[in-house]
Amino acid sequence: MLIQFSMFPVGSSESASAEVSKIIDLIDKSGLPYKTSAMSTVIEGEWDEIMPLIDECRLKLGGKVASIEDKLKRKIKS
Repeated sequence: MLIQFSMFPVGSSESASAEVSKIIDLIDKSGLPYKTSAMSTVIEGEWDEIMPLIDECRLKLGGKVASIEDKLKRKIKS
């Protein structure tokens, strides 16, 4: 199967490329075939290989939401 997805940090004072590069590093280290473009990444593999990887990528950026909530001292919609 092929899955195309995009992830990007929001509300970060850090460069988006710094955060996105962490995600690409996870994908690259997975050993799965992939192709990255300016707006998305396509990964090839079986469902059971791809979905845990995408979840790991999502959790890598999840800290950004927690950081924003910590600064606001309240939960936000995410």
